[in-house]
Amino acid sequence: MVGLARCIARVIVWNELSRGDTECAINRWPSISLFQVFFCSLYAWIFITVVPAKLGFRSTVNVSIAEIGKSVFITAGQCRHTDSTELARG
Repeated sequence: MVGLARCIARVIVWNELSRGDTECAINRWPSISLFQVFFCSLYAWIFITVVPAKLGFRSTVNVSIAEIGKSVFITAGQCRHTDSTELARG
């Protein structure tokens, strides 16, 4: 489920490659990050708890949306740091 946390820094890279508006992409970055933390957490929680029960499996995982959100937040932050470091190196 940690893989659900995509690296937002890649948005800037693709924006540069497509010759898009860099200021617009950077201004949208915080809202995309919040959207990612909230909705990826909900999405992961549904696939961990709800879907297995609907398919007839017993769910032995007891995890909250907040715990998943914390994991997504930490992972996204690490990913952004790594990407910005790589971009600075050239």
